[in-house]
Amino acid sequence: MAAVEALTPFQRALRERRDQVNARFRMAKHRNRSLSAAEVLAHLRTRVAPVVDAAGGDEQAVTDALVELTFAAAERDALGSPAFAALPALAGAVGAAPSRVPSAVFNAARHLADAEADQAGWLRTVRTLGALVPPAEVERLLAACAVAAWRHGLARLRPAALAAAATLAPDLRGVALGAASPVSDAALAALAADRWAEPNARGPVALRAVRRVGAFTGFGGRFRRPPVVHAVGGRFFAVADGTWELVVDRYGAAFRAVAGVPDERRGEPELVLRPGGRVVDAASPGVALALPELASPTSVAGHGGTLAVTTALSHAVVFVARTT
Repeated sequence: MAAVEALTPFQRALRERRDQVNARFRMAKHRNRSLSAAEVLAHLRTRVAPVVDAAGGDEQAVTDALVELTFAAAERDALGSPAFAALPALAGAVGAAPSRVPSAVFNAARHLADAEADQAGWLRTVRTLGALVPPAEVERLLAACAVAAWRHGLARLRPAALAAAATLAPDLRGVALGAASPVSDAALAALAADRWAEPNARGPVALRAVRRVGAFTGFGGRFRRPPVVHAVGGRFFAVADGTWELVVDRYGAAFRAVAGVPDERRGEPELVLRPGGRVVDAASPGVALALPELASPTSVAGHGGTLAVTTALSHAVVFVARTT
């Protein structure tokens, strides 16, 4: 009896599922022939056990969820994902929702990596959020993590992240957005209205080159030839051997393959490209920005205070905006 009492929560739970774990390993090994038992055991000991032992709640449910996540990751050669290292900081939340929190963190980290976004920065923010949000408030934690994922580069999350941010208190919202102070409802509305705005911005509004998107396929980009850009209903599209919607904002950019440019009303730009690469603001006479690289444009499209330009000498789309 003394030896049983000395077992940790993880050891007790794993002992109860020994046959199932062994069977799950055989399945994972069938799907990933390079997988080794030693690798899995080391992962369970160093990455999973500390979370289970600190999580509280139903130790069996927590162990089952993390063991399954381990094997799912092992089948993808993803046991080295840094997402596992962030879970101890969320142990209480893992204990409260073992089937949701670990998989949400792992999947978000994978999407950030696939998008070449700031995965490491997001995981640092997640650890900070884990220390601020009570373990039982899982919905609030996941909402804050989603906002942080947008801020760290998942531009396609913008609509969902703005909705999630609206459910958070200003101080937690500020942490998720990386702001130096709480982000009020008014400041959040400003972010929603201007895709290029900085949270709590106090600087002047000006014309700025805000983002450069795309590259030649030979350099790891999307375009085999210089694209042509279009603006439709506030959305931007690039055409070059295919058509992509360009989902862009202050925090990042994403390409979404689409069947074609929508047959809708084109954008009404307030910014105009003049000869020599001079961008002027029709809404503010005398406001201009000189960008010599845009001196030989091949296509120009805009909506409101955002202008997208392509040139013959580049496979990129350059965005210029009126923003803080």
